[in-house]
Amino acid sequence: MMACCIVARLVNSVIKAINASGIKVTLWSDSTVALWWIKEYGDWSVFVANRVKEIRYLTGCYSWRQVPGNMNITDLLSHGCTLQRMLNSKWWEGPSWF
Repeated sequence: MMACCIVARLVNSVIKAINASGIKVTLWSDSTVALWWIKEYGDWSVFVANRVKEIRYLTGCYSWRQVPGNMNITDLLSHGCTLQRMLNSKWWEGPSWF
């Protein structure tokens, strides 16, 4: 949830900074739970409800999509890896389907 909130803040700041309010934006997360919270309505804890409210406000017209965990190359760093493995990874290119 916090990663989605940080991405929403970052994207909003960049779009304002470059004055590009009319561009199409797609945001990605591998968290199906966070995406469900963003897209659905429910009775959540105050923390989740506040993050969801902010995310929806900042990314109202943007599209949120799910990237399967096994295709999420950013997980490489968060799960730990050697320098050699990172240098040989697709980290520098992005996913093939993107």
